[in-house]
Amino acid sequence: MHQTAADPPRPAGRWRLVALLVPIAIMISAGYVASATWPTLVNDHPLWLLGLSSLNRYLVATTPVTDFWPFLVVGTARLMLPDPFFYLLGWWYGDRGLVWLNHRFPSVLRSWALFEKFFRRFRYPAVFVAPNNAVCLLAGVDRMPFVPFLVTGFAGTVARILLIRATGDLFASPLGWVLDFVERWRWPLLAISVTGVVIGLLTDVAGRKGRARAQLDDADPADADGAAAAADPDGDADPVGTSDDR
Repeated sequence: MHQTAADPPRPAGRWRLVALLVPIAIMISAGYVASATWPTLVNDHPLWLLGLSSLNRYLVATTPVTDFWPFLVVGTARLMLPDPFFYLLGWWYGDRGLVWLNHRFPSVLRSWALFEKFFRRFRYPAVFVAPNNAVCLLAGVDRMPFVPFLVTGFAGTVARILLIRATGDLFASPLGWVLDFVERWRWPLLAISVTGVVIGLLTDVAGRKGRARAQLDDADPADADGAAAAADPDGDADPVGTSDDR
């Protein structure tokens, strides 16, 4: 999915970059908070947990302890919240947005390498079935019209939440046992969750530093200028803000 000469220009301004990456960073941080604190939230403050992160496991776990409409509204809003930002990242920065996402989160796009080739043909079913960050970014890169993108993503998200709610209702009895266990052992589970998140973050930072060092070690100094020009054909170095990796 590369920009062609017939495509409208993709604006690249620092204010647009900040307007996209700051909310994305906040939502990523909220997800880390949810992963660390879920044992203290899932029973007593389930909607707070869904507001921080509406991963499938949290949606299923909170089914027995939430009313239908708050569950649907909060879950849908949280799942939809990142979509416009990743869509605009793809719309404004094109393939450079994909490069940035793959650099920061290598596992996100790895499984979509083949899928990208067929995205234009199946983009509406893809957005309906899996309106995740990678698909939303690809929709922006492909310049899928925004309103159909939003409506399709909303319909798919609601369908997903209704399916998860039905699954949670079906397994209400074993879920109740799990929630009782979490309530009884919340503090040890909290310590384990916090430790796991911290270790994961440290591992991620170390891995990114290792990849950066490997790229520097493999680089040919004689080709440095050419590589920089190829990576930044518009002369806007670091177009999607990877220079904050320190």
